Amino acid sequence: MRLGLGTAQFGSDYGVTNAVGKVQPTEVARMLQLAAGRGIKVIDTAAAYGESESALGRALGPDHPFSLVTKCQPVAAQRIGVADALQVRDAFLRSLERLGQSSVHGLLVHQAADLRKPGAELLVEQLVALKKQGLVHRLGASLYGAQEIPAVTALLKLDIAQVPVSVADQRLVADGTLRRLRAEGVEIHARSIFLQGLLLADELPPALAGRARPLQRITAHARNAGVTRLALALGFVGAVPEIDVALVGATSCTELEQILRALDDSPATGDLSHLAVHDEELLNPSRWPKTAAPSRV
Repeated sequence: MRLGLGTAQFGSDYGVTNAVGKVQPTEVARMLQLAAGRGIKVIDTAAAYGESESALGRALGPDHPFSLVTKCQPVAAQRIGVADALQVRDAFLRSLERLGQSSVHGLLVHQAADLRKPGAELLVEQLVALKKQGLVHRLGASLYGAQEIPAVTALLKLDIAQVPVSVADQRLVADGTLRRLRAEGVEIHARSIFLQGLLLADELPPALAGRARPLQRITAHARNAGVTRLALALGFVGAVPEIDVALVGATSCTELEQILRALDDSPATGDLSHLAVHDEELLNPSRWPKTAAPSRV
C-alpha cells in the first residue's frame, strides 16, 4: 500500500474536525515538498474542492514526481444531454489549466449517480475521448458503496475506483467488493481512512455525539493494544492487500509528518472485524448534519 495525498483542505476548510481551515499557499508548497521527499506519488484533487486545483498548479514545479488524479464537475441536470456532457469535458480542460498540466494520471466521475441518469452514455463518450486524446491516462469513479458498481461498470470500464475504507468502514472488505475489483485489474484508492478525522478526534460535533459508542470501542482497542488511533487506522488499511493507494489529508506539514511517522510505526493489526461500524448515518459524511462546534466524546 502507498500513501496518496488528498488535497480538499488546499482549497477549502474541508473536514468536520478541521479547526485550521484552508491550507495557506506557502504551507501547500512545503507539504508537497515533504510528500515528494517521502515517496508519496499520488495527489488527489477535484474541481469541486474550492481552490485546490489552482493551489496545486501554483505549487507544482515542472518536474514534479506526482501522479495527479482529479474529478469531473458533477452534472446538475437530471437528464444528461450533449451540452451537459460537453460542459463536463470543458470543465476538465479548465482543470488541466488550473493544474498547469498537459495530462493527468486519473479522472474520476465525482458523483457516481451521474452514471445512472438518462443520457449518461453521452458523458462516458466524452470521458473516453479524453483518454484517447492522451489527456487522461486512467478513468474511474468515486464510489460510496457496492450498490453503485453495477450501474457504473455497465457504462464505464473502471481503471480506478476510489472507495471509503477504514477500520470503522469495513463494508467493501467484508463483502468481497475490493477483492472482485482487484481481480478485474482496477486500481483501488481508499479514501476516508480516518473518517474525516472522527477516528482520531477527542471531540465529536454535537449532532454526532449520540453515535459515538462505536468509535469509543475503536479508541479503547487502540489504548489496550498500546498504539495510537492513528497507527491503528493506518495499520488496518495497510493490511488490506487489495488497496493500492490510501489517501490521507492534512492541514500542515506537522500533521503530514505525524501520519508518516505513524505509518512507519503502524503495527500488524490482526483481525479487527469486531470494530466495524454498521451505522450508515455515521459512515457516510454526506448524511451528517451540519454543526458548528464539537462536543466531547
